[in-house]
Amino acid sequence: MVSTSEFCERLVGDFKLHFRRMRSVHLLTQSIASCNAIIEACLDINPDYVLDIGTNYGLSTLSLAQALKLLGKDLSVLTTTDIDHSHWLNETPEIQKGLLLNSEICTDEIHAVCSDFMDLDPGSMIRPGKVLVFYDIHDSPSVSMMGRFLEQWLPRFTEGYVMVHDFYLAHSGYWIDRDVPECPVSTAEHFSGHVFEGFKECRVLIEWMNSIDKHLRVLEGVSVIGFDL
Repeated sequence: MVSTSEFCERLVGDFKLHFRRMRSVHLLTQSIASCNAIIEACLDINPDYVLDIGTNYGLSTLSLAQALKLLGKDLSVLTTTDIDHSHWLNETPEIQKGLLLNSEICTDEIHAVCSDFMDLDPGSMIRPGKVLVFYDIHDSPSVSMMGRFLEQWLPRFTEGYVMVHDFYLAHSGYWIDRDVPECPVSTAEHFSGHVFEGFKECRVLIEWMNSIDKHLRVLEGVSVIGFDL
């Protein structure tokens, strides 16, 4: 099996090459650092099951699968969900063919649920034991999926860790550097003094954390924050 560092470099590099070849305007917000952070968190927590909310092309999903392989766990403990799984089912295995083979990752073993998050029943998705949740979906102008996650999902977990993607330290200049004016920027300050920029769900989550004095973990230069359940 390939090392963690090699896996992350190949994972991100293969997708970047794919988008260049396709002349795609797709914005690859996952980085080598964030994929590595996902793997390290999973190894540290050693969860009983993993829930990836927001598959898209599956960089987070495959990072989580790599960590589970390193832990010697079956990939059936990993569930990934999104409203559209066309990229995951049709493109990702083709783009990552060599890497998946070398990493002994079979995407068919991962439980993929194609559904709008708002239509999902938390009771059908949550299992007993320690969970690692990776959350990477965006609120719409009219609906707060983060709000539903905090109100209806979070109280059902017994123990574990939650990671949320697309949180950028305000001084990092992420949005300016990548010139993506179409991305709606929401700014929120955590009581620890960290100021974040992100999508609408950024403010929803930080305001909830502030209301209950919930501490967070943040790494400089990594677009993922986390908190213990």
